Amino acid sequence: GDQLIDSLESAADRAARSLAVEHPEQVDAAFGLSRVAHELERIADLAKNLAEDVLYLHTGDIVRHQRL
Repeated sequence: GDQLIDSLESAADRAARSLAVEHPEQVDAAFGLSRVAHELERIADLAKNLAEDVLYLHTGDIVRHQRL
């Protein structure tokens, strides 16, 4: 769930930092990679929240803050 996405975002950030350090001419690409990783993590969070809302509307079960 969230932990997997968070770890993927962290890995992308590490890769972006390495790219920027090893190839300074690619700093724009590194920044773009980091930004895309952050936005994908945010999309995943929003999708999870939406799924929790749909589950609540369908079943009445509140699953927020619980492990799915």
